[in-house]
Amino acid sequence: MLEAKLQTKIIKDLEKRGYFTVKTIKLSKNGLPDIFAFKDGKTTMIEVKAPNKKPSELQNFRIKEVKDYGVISFWVDSFDEYTKIISKYF
Repeated sequence: MLEAKLQTKIIKDLEKRGYFTVKTIKLSKNGLPDIFAFKDGKTTMIEVKAPNKKPSELQNFRIKEVKDYGVISFWVDSFDEYTKIISKYF
């Protein structure tokens, strides 16, 4: 599945789960995740990669950086992986 299609599928699922979602395009800080999701006072940020692709060093740094602020943040390269991770949190 192409990265853009996977992002769309994840956003639709998050919205079904009651999240307010934002798909990022260009931000003032490079490397931040693709999807921001908000629900019940919690922020979740998800970096979406094409199958078998990995985040860049900067993207990994940003994921860790926002985690240090208490944000749930992770990266995925498949819908199955996303559902396993998101189910652990909510």
